[in-house]
Amino acid sequence: MNRKMSLVFVGLFLVNAFGLAGFAQKNSPGELVLEITFLNGRPPAYQTISESAANSKWAWYSLFKRTPDFQIPAGGLPVRAVKFVPYFEKDSVKINVSVLTGQKFHDEEKVVGAYSARENERIVIKELKNFGVEPFEIAVVRVAPSASVLPSVINKTNSLQVIGVEPNFSTLPTYKLRLLNTSDKAISAFAFETLVNNQKRLSGMPQGTQGAALIEAGETFEKLIPNSLQNVKMPDGAVPTVQPNQTIVITMVVFADGSYEGEMFAAAGFRGFLVGRKTALKQIINILQPNTKPENLARQMSNLQITLDEADFAALLKEFSALSEKEKANLRVPVEVAVSGVKKDFLRQLEEAQNLKPEEFSDWLAQTRESYKKWLAQLP
Repeated sequence: MNRKMSLVFVGLFLVNAFGLAGFAQKNSPGELVLEITFLNGRPPAYQTISESAANSKWAWYSLFKRTPDFQIPAGGLPVRAVKFVPYFEKDSVKINVSVLTGQKFHDEEKVVGAYSARENERIVIKELKNFGVEPFEIAVVRVAPSASVLPSVINKTNSLQVIGVEPNFSTLPTYKLRLLNTSDKAISAFAFETLVNNQKRLSGMPQGTQGAALIEAGETFEKLIPNSLQNVKMPDGAVPTVQPNQTIVITMVVFADGSYEGEMFAAAGFRGFLVGRKTALKQIINILQPNTKPENLARQMSNLQITLDEADFAALLKEFSALSEKEKANLRVPVEVAVSGVKKDFLRQLEEAQNLKPEEFSDWLAQTRESYKKWLAQLP
């Protein structure tokens, strides 16, 4: 499969050249950040540190070197990413490390270890070798004062207007992108990418949740976007400065009725997400029957093999018939990503609901079924 095409679709999260494939972060107090060297010869990535364990945020890294001759244990799954959860605790930083494994997606999470570091202390995560991954090196370093760089803007849509790009005060330099939906239709999603000297460094596809609109007609939307940093490792351990000559490109927008503006391939990718979500929702709703016991539902979900609705996929290919044959083949990627995501999210909710009292579980089951039916009805 063409990796560059796949990244367009796996970009449910932000993807950049450092190998940061997904994140959920907030600013840390002071000017300390976690430096992560994930591949020798590559510049490190930098991750903000959460204020406490209760508010801890994560980031995962999909670019790494595998240990030569490592044999995956029987019944095991290959590592697809390494996850870090750093937070402040008293006078040090705690870092929880795990690996995300699966054949195609992040199906399971396995603990690697918990570590503690102070400023400028470096730790080699040797335990990653137990999972077939060459060790990462981490360090808590202080951010050098650095101003945010505002990018130039290229907009390939007509209805999504850029009304502001402004610096945002944060530990690592970011800027705020402000957008206005000038159309009379709600927007479900849009796609963007950032370039440095015309080379892609970051991409993303913000979208509404559970079928809801991302930006209603006539309303505004704000998105914080990190600046790309210099591709160098600073000798004093400080965070590199921001790269100049950055450009943000708004590549496409998809409306709630399924129509779109901008690049066809990106729009088809989002529509592929919708096909996958519809497929998963239909099959999960069918087993959410009243009076089902938690253990029976868990068993049914464990045995459920969600199969792609080939008729819906054929309709998607027909709608985007102008795509190349390679691009059409790659449209299965967002469909599979969406199916996996819906099922995984439901299993997470079910695990939490299994601790409820019988009458509470019955209410949860009914509410979840109605919520999923509403979500399905909102998809074009």
